Amino acid sequence: MNESLGEVIMLAGFVMVVQSDELQSGGWGSKAAGGVALDPTLNSRETTPADDTQSGDVEKNEVLGDCLVVTFSKLFASDTFENGLQLDTFPISSHVLLGHRGTKSISGRQCNITVDDAHSIWLHDYNSTYGTAVEHNGQNGAEVRRRETWLLGFPFGAEDRFSGTTIHCGRFAIQIDFPNHGRKSPRYVENLQAFVDKLKAAAERSMIDPPGVEALGLDTAPSTQAPSEAGTPRERLIYYEVAEIGAGAYGKVLKTIKARDGKAFASKIFRPPPNSNKRRRYDPDPNLLMSIRREFAIMRDNPHPNVIQVLELRETPKPAMIMRYYPLGNIVNASTHQDEHVTAWGQILDGLSHLHAKGVVHRDLKPENILVERDPLFKVVIADFGMAKVAISDVLLRTFCGMLKYAAPEVFPGVSRGHGPLVDVWSLGVMVYEWLYSVVNPPDLPQHREETEEVSWFAWLDLWVDLLLTRLEDEDGDRAI
Repeated sequence: MNESLGEVIMLAGFVMVVQSDELQSGGWGSKAAGGVALDPTLNSRETTPADDTQSGDVEKNEVLGDCLVVTFSKLFASDTFENGLQLDTFPISSHVLLGHRGTKSISGRQCNITVDDAHSIWLHDYNSTYGTAVEHNGQNGAEVRRRETWLLGFPFGAEDRFSGTTIHCGRFAIQIDFPNHGRKSPRYVENLQAFVDKLKAAAERSMIDPPGVEALGLDTAPSTQAPSEAGTPRERLIYYEVAEIGAGAYGKVLKTIKARDGKAFASKIFRPPPNSNKRRRYDPDPNLLMSIRREFAIMRDNPHPNVIQVLELRETPKPAMIMRYYPLGNIVNASTHQDEHVTAWGQILDGLSHLHAKGVVHRDLKPENILVERDPLFKVVIADFGMAKVAISDVLLRTFCGMLKYAAPEVFPGVSRGHGPLVDVWSLGVMVYEWLYSVVNPPDLPQHREETEEVSWFAWLDLWVDLLLTRLEDEDGDRAI
């Protein structure tokens, strides 16, 4: 090639930096070394020998090796496009040769890079013997899978982007980048679309399904996953955390991307309590796990259009719940107007009616726990069931919980013998009152002097309810009141 390295990278489709052994390329290559077979040691009918080194086990501090720049001009010179850019040990079909046949833990057909019509970039392990792993932002480097698909690059204009991507194939750890994908230069877009067109043309010639999302089998994956317990770690779906979207006293909520189809979900990560029982570092707290299982079961067992959908519970390596993602966030941040508030009021009542009929009391209803969507229609769902509990028969609940501003009087110590589902109705009433008329702020918290805690809370609550009722009396002519 006559181009300078800078010009090559500007027009490049992919840049690969190889850790461990050197990488070869079909027609562009650097000489193989280290554990890569210099000559074929197996014929095409033999399987690749096993290796003790598993994908994802390359040392992080290992010195980087060669940089291989894959240009569109060289790529387009190849006629082997049925499955995209191919990484394997077959010189005839390979675009990037991962050593000759006999290189340990590398299959004859290892994996392929392809692009769909939306210009998302994918890696697919069609039929390797030992599997592949894709690490994003330092996550999931050891999640080795066969016949799996991973998102490598988001479509143009997507708000998310992985900050670091490494493909693990046995002893190889290949750092990969698409230097022009974020900039979306016209020349790059033109070349990428030409790549997609060539994939389709090659697929038609070989009488197979078109490549891209359909050929990768992504169209067979359900758009919504059925609520269930997680499978074994080797079977469960792969997710990547990309951003924090909420935090609280007991954990945080992260936006996560499912590797198989690139769709966004929300994962609730729980903050473990102090290790007072001298557990081993990574042993989960049994009380925390019991609480998490209860929260998951309440959402899983009580599906409703206005209750958030929970998809999966994971207990290792850290407890997490995978849920549907709402990009607009909660009703506080979604810039809702009064008509939408009235609609939300009715939808929340529907959700509460369903939950209360099943004996479920939410006990932490507040605007931050009401999530919003507008596509195709305005809709809200009740979220965060960390304080929820199933009330048995007429037995009253006694735990003091919830946000003070929205907590019903009977939740407070010393005010009543306990509480039940009606506390959620009070909380919703204060929320709607706030949306429509702007509620005054609660008084300062009680100061514990000589009086008991119960008396302090009673005095504070008496003052707060009086403020609410006084404001209500000013609006007593309104139908909403």
